[in-house]
Amino acid sequence: MPTTDTGSAVSLKDLRTMASIAHTHAPLGAVTDLRPVGIISSFFQTIVAWNDNRQTQNELAKLTRAQLEDIGLTDYSFSVK
Repeated sequence: MPTTDTGSAVSLKDLRTMASIAHTHAPLGAVTDLRPVGIISSFFQTIVAWNDNRQTQNELAKLTRAQLEDIGLTDYSFSVK
């Protein structure tokens, strides 16, 4: 008989119930409602990544060539594209 992580026995009925729950699909309306949320979330993640990159480039631009060499970069390593 299969067991759980804690070592207790799991019946065949419990396994069937878990399997049927695992294969339950979300209603079409729920999927439709999540698409705009995903698009908005993706947009904000893109904006945050862009801003982080912008801030990093601004800080690196303030460093001298000697400081850049100390951290293993050149002034062309982070040029704006």
